[in-house]
Amino acid sequence: MLACVPVQAAPPPGAPITASERAWLEAAHPVLALARHERLPLDVVVQPQPNVGEPPLATAFVAGRCKLVLTMRGPGGTPLPEATRDAALPAVLVEAMLAHELGHCWRHARGDWRTGPAAFGTADAALEASRREEGFADLVALAWTLQQDPGAYRAVHDWLSGQRAHPVHDGAEHDTRVWVTAALDPAAFGPPAPLFERAHRLWLKVDPTPAQRPTDPFSESRSAHSSPSLQKSPL
Repeated sequence: MLACVPVQAAPPPGAPITASERAWLEAAHPVLALARHERLPLDVVVQPQPNVGEPPLATAFVAGRCKLVLTMRGPGGTPLPEATRDAALPAVLVEAMLAHELGHCWRHARGDWRTGPAAFGTADAALEASRREEGFADLVALAWTLQQDPGAYRAVHDWLSGQRAHPVHDGAEHDTRVWVTAALDPAAFGPPAPLFERAHRLWLKVDPTPAQRPTDPFSESRSAHSSPSLQKSPL
């Protein structure tokens, strides 16, 4: 079993935490509390480097540990404009994004990363495995909202649907529409259960065949949002 190391968030040397970074870290408290409870090997990193096309929140995996990375700085460590980094997202969406990344960490910690039922296999096994992981993490984000703030579930689902509505191509790594669609009705998660178990239960039930754009249920009924997509990237 992995050793329990407290989740920690430290400012970069000589670079005080900005107001936006502090707001995101404060929104992260409930999710980080779950990480502690689950004994996940998680560290929080606030990067002083400029955000050059990076999402404000991502996860990296280094030496057996998950690194939850905030990248919200401009040149010289100055805060980026609000419109550039979407730092003013409501706390409920920040929590959902954090829960998504925590889903990745949970899978890594269990040694389950990029594993799944044999029936899920495709010609491009590596890409499909990555897509499944994104699908699982999206379900964790939604299950978290359902557990913590059920009244916000519809708004968070709508936002996530907008994020996933137009993948680079059908079956791309972040083409998780089939899983997000499966969770349109929160009842799909079934009876109450621990967070990851609840997401995993629905994840296994979903046929991972990529949705086809002509029948994409989000293309007309959902409007795409400008918020950053939930994704992971290396440090």
